[in-house]
Amino acid sequence: MTADAALRLKGLDFERVDLHPGPHVEEMQKIYGEGNATVPGLLVDDEPVHGSRAILARIEEIEPEPSLYPAGRADAVREAERWGDEELQDLGRRLPWGAMYFRPESMGTFGGAGPLDPPGTDFAIKYVRSTWKYHGITAERLADNLAGLPGKLDHVDSLAADGVIGGDQATAADLQIGSTIRVLLTVGDLRPLIEGRASEGVARRWFPDYPGEVPAGAYPAIERVEPKETSGEAFVAAACHPPTGTRSADRAPRPGRPRRRPSRAPAARSRRRSSSRRPLGRHLREGSCD
Repeated sequence: MTADAALRLKGLDFERVDLHPGPHVEEMQKIYGEGNATVPGLLVDDEPVHGSRAILARIEEIEPEPSLYPAGRADAVREAERWGDEELQDLGRRLPWGAMYFRPESMGTFGGAGPLDPPGTDFAIKYVRSTWKYHGITAERLADNLAGLPGKLDHVDSLAADGVIGGDQATAADLQIGSTIRVLLTVGDLRPLIEGRASEGVARRWFPDYPGEVPAGAYPAIERVEPKETSGEAFVAAACHPPTGTRSADRAPRPGRPRRRPSRAPAARSRRRSSSRRPLGRHLREGSCD
């Protein structure tokens, strides 16, 4: 998301290649080197550039205007970009996948369709479990992330108040932080924590269209707390101790449930070309796999 938005902002032409989750690990490492298995990656002619921060810095060298690191606040923007990459971004991976464990049918909405049918949901259950393993997701880790989320949102608000993000022109920090917040907004249980904050404005301004909807109830306690009183501690209770009497549809699927593969797997590799202004021999590898 971040690299794609930066290329479009600069008006640079590129080809985007969406990789199929799973096999993307081997393909990314072949191009970008051992250990560089996550998206995004950018090929500038034959030069591989891996990771969103490195990509944004390289784009800035190619096309300095409009600047992603404006004079007068470049250092603050770089620090906010680093924070968004190293301290916030993983929540955008873990919390939505954590929620989909409880609402696996919602995986279909991230492909631009509606909730999955029962055979598709059986496939999603298996897929989400493998994704938990890939990202190292555990209930304890989710609880920690949920407890720490309000403080991170407060930090984003302070960055906006200081003028580091939230201006008329997107900076590297706007894109790095905004992309993660936009993904978190797909989780119905998290929206009451985000709505009305500066972070929501940044996310929706630079990433207005992003598919996906995990209905509220994945983290059940949110239904019992008023939005203004919602806290990380309330989410912790939900993640670790679902309330007695929770409907079976809101629980994690039971082991041993019969499964059938859907007739068609989630969207595989596809290519599309942007309509940006300037030609550029670049290939951007993206995907929802990371």
